[in-house]
Amino acid sequence: MKLRVALIYPAPYEIGIANLGFNSVFRLINSTEGFICDRIFYNGKINNIDSNRGIKEYHILAFSISFLTDYLKIPEIINSAGIPVFSTAREEFFPLVIGGGNAFSLNPEPVADIFDAIIIGDAEGIIEKVLFEIKNGKDKWKLLEKLNEIPSTYVPSLNTPRSRKSVFKNRNGNLLPAWSEDGGNVFKDAGLVEIGRGCRWKCSFCPIGFLHAPPRFYDVDTIIQSVRKTKKQRIGLIAPVVPDHPSIKELLKELKKEGYRITTSSWRADLYDPELFELLKDGQKTLTIAPETGSERLRKKIGKDITNEKILEGVNLAKKIFKNLKAYFIIGLPGEKDEDIKETAELCREMSKTFEKKITLSINPFVPLPHTPLMNENFSEKEILRKMEFLRKEVQKFATFKSKSIAETRLEFILAWSGREILREILKDPALKKVKTGERIDLGFIEHPFNQRSLRSIIEKGNKPCPTGCNSCLFTSCKIFRY
Repeated sequence: MKLRVALIYPAPYEIGIANLGFNSVFRLINSTEGFICDRIFYNGKINNIDSNRGIKEYHILAFSISFLTDYLKIPEIINSAGIPVFSTAREEFFPLVIGGGNAFSLNPEPVADIFDAIIIGDAEGIIEKVLFEIKNGKDKWKLLEKLNEIPSTYVPSLNTPRSRKSVFKNRNGNLLPAWSEDGGNVFKDAGLVEIGRGCRWKCSFCPIGFLHAPPRFYDVDTIIQSVRKTKKQRIGLIAPVVPDHPSIKELLKELKKEGYRITTSSWRADLYDPELFELLKDGQKTLTIAPETGSERLRKKIGKDITNEKILEGVNLAKKIFKNLKAYFIIGLPGEKDEDIKETAELCREMSKTFEKKITLSINPFVPLPHTPLMNENFSEKEILRKMEFLRKEVQKFATFKSKSIAETRLEFILAWSGREILREILKDPALKKVKTGERIDLGFIEHPFNQRSLRSIIEKGNKPCPTGCNSCLFTSCKIFRY
């Protein structure tokens, strides 16, 4: 008999199907002898796209969680099947509940008491060991002890936050890049293929460069193999910074030779290249960049030492190739003044003027996240709302203004800094309206303790060219990390 696994993404199909980690785990489980895996999405109700089984009919419930705010949906899903939410209340005849995904690398504690085991970091290279123990285990509690021995597998019932496992970074050379045959509602009518993981830039507000270091890239041949598997002619290439791939031009040329039309995820604002843009001309309509702020002073402080002049040079080049321009900005950065918001509005005005049409702005409130140099900074709802409204009025004539809601941002902050006790509050009120944002706990598992000297070092190194010429990591001993 095969063990049945429900792989659950707690969001609608159009969002979850584009998640490359979710797709990779689905194929990995189904390729493991003795297991069969079905994909389930959730938008207030269960959407099983591979079978008619109910959740309670599976031996394992595997949750793939990318965003902290999706934690709130986990109890809903489990409750809907009549399964006890807390792991200690589930007898052996209930499904084993396992978690994985980027949210758990940030902070697994808010929902730790739900899970029997959590995989921290890359699933490939770890999940195979987990499945082996599950297949060969009989007694649940002995199984959990076995799982607890696996690197980067966190069994909450046997650990405290201070004994949590480190983030696993897979470097197995035999794996193909993750891919999806459906780009969802962002990359419509496109297949998606991962070309690399990790980021060398170490922006001080972003955990990717710290949690998932070092940068690792797939070689051109293996990427093309995954591209062919999508069976799509339009392909989205996905990485934290796509042009950081050491063979990006070779890759785009090879794909173009085979008739593919290419689009990409967002670009660092100073990595534009006329030849790269020309290679994207047939497949990409919108260029997305991330200046983060219009203040050069603030930009340097967060590790993005890019001038406004440099950004506008890239925009000028982009207008000849792309129909639309989208830019990401952050409101509420540490040390931000009203003058900085005015500089952001002015940069947006100049970008629109240079691009010669209305641009789209995606505005995200600053959230201090664990594992980043800015993790100890403040989160101020009132100040963010005030500044956001000012910026909205300033740019409305020449830009489409889109922003993450302050309610969602507030939840993200609470979940980033809460311990296990927050789960009972979630069960009472999923909106967490009564929880004070000013209260945060010492999570005890921060892997990168930062001070001003280390932050300055990160920024200085992040803006130096790669000393060996590979341009794929931060350190003087660098080399290209490939799977």
